[in-house]
Amino acid sequence: MKPSPPSALLDLGTINGYHLQAEPARWLFIVDGERALLCSPRVFALALRFLRAPGQALDRSALLDEEEGAVSASTLRHRIAALRLTLAPLGITILRVTTYGYMAMLESSSDGHPRTDGEVGDRPASAGPQR
Repeated sequence: MKPSPPSALLDLGTINGYHLQAEPARWLFIVDGERALLCSPRVFALALRFLRAPGQALDRSALLDEEEGAVSASTLRHRIAALRLTLAPLGITILRVTTYGYMAMLESSSDGHPRTDGEVGDRPASAGPQR
């Protein structure tokens, strides 16, 4: 069986000192071109939303009304729990914002500011790892 051709990567920039790329076709994140974080399709979509807006609270009702259909509060809690496990090695914590929703918090540097070394976006990147 032939391996599938590489799909286009989304370059998410540098977050917490890690260069992150996303491969939507395989639901994985590539860290520094060397390590892969595999997700379920729905956790992957949720992670993209948080990684594109670190430090910004995302409205719970918007997260419940996903594009694939409404999800229950219980299902959202389970997905957030899975997302926390996925992003923890990168120093990213998902916090609950009481009465509003959830927020991705970045590990702080020695000066107390979040470690975001570049803009977070969705610029297409080459299919191969970058060094």
